[in-house]
Amino acid sequence: MRKRLFFIVVAACFLMPPALGHAQEASKAPAGSATPAASASDTAARAGVAESRYRAWVDQEHAKDAAAFQQERSRIEDKYKGYVRPKHEKKVGKTRPAGPAAKAD
Repeated sequence: MRKRLFFIVVAACFLMPPALGHAQEASKAPAGSATPAASASDTAARAGVAESRYRAWVDQEHAKDAAAFQQERSRIEDKYKGYVRPKHEKKVGKTRPAGPAAKAD
């Protein structure tokens, strides 16, 4: 009984990939059209293109953020233009007494 079940499972493993379409993908490409080295260089080229596209997108987003930050900074600077923080006199010589022993009458 177990041997039959094992045989059925093994047969299913061998028959399932073609049934799911994995063998069809390989048969779509013409024989000898792409060698493994050419497909590797093609993959590297696509990765390079994707990387450059990503870098361009990141640069564009950084530029948008920088423009928004500069606009907000300009708005705040314009709001407080001409504002000078008043200077406070330092409290020199006005120290607290140390306690009851410091009072000598």
